[in-house]
Amino acid sequence: MYRYLLFAIVPGLLLLLANGHVAAQMYKYQDENGVWHFSDNPPPSEERRRHPSQEAMPASEKQVIIHRQGEDNAPIFEVSNTLPMPIQLEFSAGQLQNMRADPPLPLRKVIPAGSREPLTRFEKIDPNAPWSYTYRTRFVPGDPAADHLTGKPYLPPFSPHKEFSIAQAFNGEAGHDAHALTRYAVDIPMPADSTVHAGRSGTLVEINTGKLSPERRQKTFYVRILHRDGTFGLYAHLAPASVKLFMGMTINRGDIIGRLGSAADGNSPHLHFAVQKNVGMQLESIPFEFTSLEGIPQTPETGLLLRHPL
Repeated sequence: MYRYLLFAIVPGLLLLLANGHVAAQMYKYQDENGVWHFSDNPPPSEERRRHPSQEAMPASEKQVIIHRQGEDNAPIFEVSNTLPMPIQLEFSAGQLQNMRADPPLPLRKVIPAGSREPLTRFEKIDPNAPWSYTYRTRFVPGDPAADHLTGKPYLPPFSPHKEFSIAQAFNGEAGHDAHALTRYAVDIPMPADSTVHAGRSGTLVEINTGKLSPERRQKTFYVRILHRDGTFGLYAHLAPASVKLFMGMTINRGDIIGRLGSAADGNSPHLHFAVQKNVGMQLESIPFEFTSLEGIPQTPETGLLLRHPL
């Protein structure tokens, strides 16, 4: 789910490659593996896909932008992150013919929310020889330096005065243990249209439809909240029309996020909740605790009855 390629569109998080200098002798195309090629030689086939810098895209879709400036044979690369969350970006070279990068590639860099940062520059080695280069870029939400705040348990993510049992907890056999994204997730059965509440305060950074992990076939509607400690809260199987929120919105502990919809896998309605963090170009779920009716931290277990303390 979270392997963002900056030339492969991920629903809700789109990329535009912005070109600051286009010359007539510059050829650029994408091969069948999704790698962008830049060269002073024409592509082997005229059916290659044009580079996104030659295509118009709505301004609302420009969220992570790679800027290529300078001369065609001496490009300078920068990145803009207009998302309301930090990302970790990886910029790597493919085939370099008569070109070198400064700083060397691959490089990984954390790009703060709302910032523009330099990446690298390419230059020719022999000014009289042909040249070409390819590169790949991908990013993962979050800063790997984030440290999960463990001293403040999460509110049960449902309405006050309610109580529901956990149907599947950490390392659950029904799909949770198959991937790091879901290993420490919990499933909480609730009636359809039940209100879903934030377990911890933060900033809404994603409203999306996608897979909860790569091996799953079905997609589901979810929201992601960035906590102040740099971790994320994921709330999945929501009804899309019930989420009346916007990107960058401040969410307080206990606020209504939306209402429960149908499960993507055809199971009975349930909330899929997980706490995740970037562990270094990869999102993983991490252990967490709920607060009990008495205000005592409790580790999620299958069959545990959660009682809202408010």
